[in-house]
Amino acid sequence: MDPTALVALASLFTAAVASLQGEKPLPEGPLEHGKTDREVLGAAYSARDPLGVMSFEQAVLEDPRRVFALIEQAMIRGYDEILPVDAQTRAVQLAMHLEKWDMLRQARGGRLTVQDMAAFERSFAPSFFEASMQGMPPEATAVFQARLPRMIEAFEEAQGIAARAAAVARASSQVEAQAWRDLAATLEIIEGKATGMSAGGQRRLPGYVEGLMLPATRRGGGGREDNA
Repeated sequence: MDPTALVALASLFTAAVASLQGEKPLPEGPLEHGKTDREVLGAAYSARDPLGVMSFEQAVLEDPRRVFALIEQAMIRGYDEILPVDAQTRAVQLAMHLEKWDMLRQARGGRLTVQDMAAFERSFAPSFFEASMQGMPPEATAVFQARLPRMIEAFEEAQGIAARAAAVARASSQVEAQAWRDLAATLEIIEGKATGMSAGGQRRLPGYVEGLMLPATRRGGGGREDNA
């Protein structure tokens, strides 16, 4: 992994663990459009719909956090096809994302922009994904290869959400359209890396701690709980 990406990951992981152990407060984020960052991201790590009462188009234009959470939810589903995690690991994932958004807010005077979120993923997500795929034991290869197509499908879904957001932003003449396109391109790189594994085999089941910063549609159809 690129040393800069490794330092970023380690910093976020350390901060997340410290928060979960009560050594410091877990970032909640400000209340925006009726939801805190923790509520928005919490939906991504559950069966709830991150959009809540907003339409997709409204979320793109007014509260893009919810669209990022949709993308994250799709990515989580892809990872879960390979190796589902327990509640404790899921809590660490959520805490790391909250720490990431808090860091981005601090650098922007409290604002969380599409440009900053997309730039972070562009800089680090492909490296995190690549590192998470190292060293699969031989006995796990057959299982991994059998489930990999479903992982790729989920990643393609995440890419499609970002591309759709770019189209909505472009139709409304939002400057954020380019950032959404950049995010879609980043997700395409990650999907391409996963697709390459189906041809060449791979070395390890994904490590969730290493892949946590990958960005996150709702779980298609039923079973969702909508929150305002």
